[in-house]
Amino acid sequence: MNIELTRLAVDPNGWRINCCSFQQDAIMTYNGFQYVVLYQPKDQTDPDGPRVTSIGRRNPKTKSPWSFIIFKDYIQTKDDGHNIISLGISGDGIIHMAWDMHGDEIHYRQSKVDVANNPLKLEWTTDLFGPVLTELEGENMAFQFGEITYPRFQTLESGDLLLEFRSGRSGLGDCCIYRFSRDTHKWSEIGIYIKGVENNAYLHGFDYKNKILHVTWTYRDYVDDRSDDKTTSQAGPNGPENNHDLHYMYSVDERSHSVQFCREEIVRSS
Repeated sequence: MNIELTRLAVDPNGWRINCCSFQQDAIMTYNGFQYVVLYQPKDQTDPDGPRVTSIGRRNPKTKSPWSFIIFKDYIQTKDDGHNIISLGISGDGIIHMAWDMHGDEIHYRQSKVDVANNPLKLEWTTDLFGPVLTELEGENMAFQFGEITYPRFQTLESGDLLLEFRSGRSGLGDCCIYRFSRDTHKWSEIGIYIKGVENNAYLHGFDYKNKILHVTWTYRDYVDDRSDDKTTSQAGPNGPENNHDLHYMYSVDERSHSVQFCREEIVRSS
C-alpha cells in the first residue's frame, strides 16, 4: 500500500486546536471527495496571530491538490485547546461546521443543499456557504444555547445528521443530541441523553455503524473551581484526575423524534 503525504496549511499556534483526538470529524470522505476543516492564521506569515476557519477539499482519485475556502468573517483568538472545528455532511449534500466552543454559544455554519453531492459541478468558493449562525434553525423555532463544548457530528444511514455536545461545564453538564433532517433541512431536538448529576460524561466516541449508534464515556465528578468570574479554563483543579469508570451503551432506534438507548455496561474504577 502506498502512503501519500500532502501539505494542508500553516498550523497556527494556540494550544494546537487543529486535528485533536476528540474532533468528530476533522477530516472525512464523502461522495468520492475528501474534506478537511482547519484553523489557519489570518496572516499566513504570523502563526502566533489571530486565526480564521477554513475548509478544504480534494479528489483523491485524481490526486488533485487541496483547495481551501478561507472564511474571514469570524476571528478566533482564544488560546484554548478545546475550541476545535468539527465537520459533518448530511445526505442532502449540506456541509456543516461547528467551532470555537468551550462553554460558549454555538458557532455554526452550513453550506447550500447538494454542495457535497455535486462537487464537480460547483465552483469551490465562499458563495456556497451561509453566514456564521449562533442558533440552529428548526421547523417552528430556533434553538439557542449558552454553554456548549465538544460538538460532534454523526451521519445516519437515512442521511439525517446528529449533532452531539456537552451543555454545561466540566463536572457539571449534560450530553445532548439534535437531529438535522435531510428532507426538511431543519433541526429538531432529541434532548438530553446523559444527565449529569454533580458530574458530566466525557465521551470517548459517538460512533455509528450498521444502523447502530455506539457511545462510550467516563464520568468526571464536580469540583467547584470558579473562584472568579471565569467560566472556563484550559486546565485546573476540575481535571481528569476526577474521572472514573467506563460506560458503554448503544441505540438501534432511528426515529426522528427520539434516540432510545439500551444495555448500558459499566466497568468500575478500583
